Amino acid sequence: MPELAHDRSFHEPKVGHEQRDMSFAGGITFGVLLVLLCIFAYIVVSVLMGIFGGQRAAQKAQSVTYPLAQEEPMAVGPGVQPNPPADLAALRLEEDTVLDNYAWVDKAHGIVRIPIAQAMQLVVQQGLPSRPNPPAEEGPEYPEASSSGRMMERFVP
Repeated sequence: MPELAHDRSFHEPKVGHEQRDMSFAGGITFGVLLVLLCIFAYIVVSVLMGIFGGQRAAQKAQSVTYPLAQEEPMAVGPGVQPNPPADLAALRLEEDTVLDNYAWVDKAHGIVRIPIAQAMQLVVQQGLPSRPNPPAEEGPEYPEASSSGRMMERFVP
């Protein structure tokens, strides 16, 4: 049994971890080459932009321009709200006037607007209109399939 605990085949001498780090000179070389590559790419792009930019300027100079085509009309943008707090106060005053006063909606048909507080009192006193309930049918009650069991219906054979 003790032989199994110290079996030499379990610890292979070829299996292990890296014994040395990356060389310092290799890291510096990689960094310098990377910077040189970036500088080279910058120079190539700058030269290409200069070539193609010069061609575009030459094309613009050769094109025929008309005097009326050069004048572009100024676009009218959206108006800037000069005084937002005053505009909000005016809006709220207008809404309060509509909600708190009587007014004709359609004088020919006799339709008027009443203050909202009075309208709520009338709804409480008179109630909301509703459909009348259908007459009860005979038979046992079962939950409706479309109501997930919240409403009952009578089964009529």
